[in-house]
Amino acid sequence: MIYLDFEEYFPKPYQVKLYFKSSDGSRPKLNELANPILSQAFDRRPPPRKPLNAIKSPDKNLLEGWELHVLYVKGYSVLEVYKKTSEVTEHEIKHLLALQSGNSFWIESTQNELSEGDFSAFGFSLLRNDGYLRMKKLNSRSIMIFRSQTDQYLFEAMEKEKFNLAPESIKGF
Repeated sequence: MIYLDFEEYFPKPYQVKLYFKSSDGSRPKLNELANPILSQAFDRRPPPRKPLNAIKSPDKNLLEGWELHVLYVKGYSVLEVYKKTSEVTEHEIKHLLALQSGNSFWIESTQNELSEGDFSAFGFSLLRNDGYLRMKKLNSRSIMIFRSQTDQYLFEAMEKEKFNLAPESIKGF
């Protein structure tokens, strides 16, 4: 998950929660939620050598549906990743964006079109018209919707760290 690369810069206090929604709306059984596939989202070890579909076995009951990763800062959701077990359709993306549109609408935009002094740590392809949210398609199975303010904050925190490390790297010249 791309957002975990920025964990050291998250504003404090923060909390990451992982939710699951089945494709058919049924409640997963407790033993299904204990499935190790869901825990891979937070596994910081290198990925397995075999692709996940090669690891599946008949004795494991794999859940069909969505993982929802939510980053909460001071109790407020600032970043959400919607990850489906199969490919996300354009219609599903439109519905997810509609849920997040508020009294605004989504427009195509990139970080190259940001105003002077605005930046993006994640990059994005859609921006809510009021500038409050941004969206990035991570791959064919997941999208990330996040606050513009959080994206800007993470960019600035990374730049500050790079700037502070620069004097150390040039010492001795």
